[in-house]
Amino acid sequence: GAELEYVVIVRNVSPVPATLVRIVDDLNASAPGQVTYINGSATLNGGSAGITVSGATIVADYFGSHGELAPGASVTLRFRVTLASGIASGTRAKSSRAARNT
Repeated sequence: GAELEYVVIVRNVSPVPATLVRIVDDLNASAPGQVTYINGSATLNGGSAGITVSGATIVADYFGSHGELAPGASVTLRFRVTLASGIASGTRAKSSRAARNT
């Protein structure tokens, strides 16, 4: 199938450092079996530190590998997937959501 690259950017808009910044992406959550992670493709700010993949779940633990996220700073998760064959043009293969802990 076709290959797609996803880019997830998280920015700290707070005036204080953000702790416990972690991005979790379950590729099967919204559309099971429609995309397959391409091994070794995930990066966190351009490197592999903080990235773990288990099955269809990608975890980018910024805090565990880099510490607090400074005010105004951002973190970028990039990864590639392969689309399952037979997916019709215009099909939403994946959706995401963001949340914060307070």
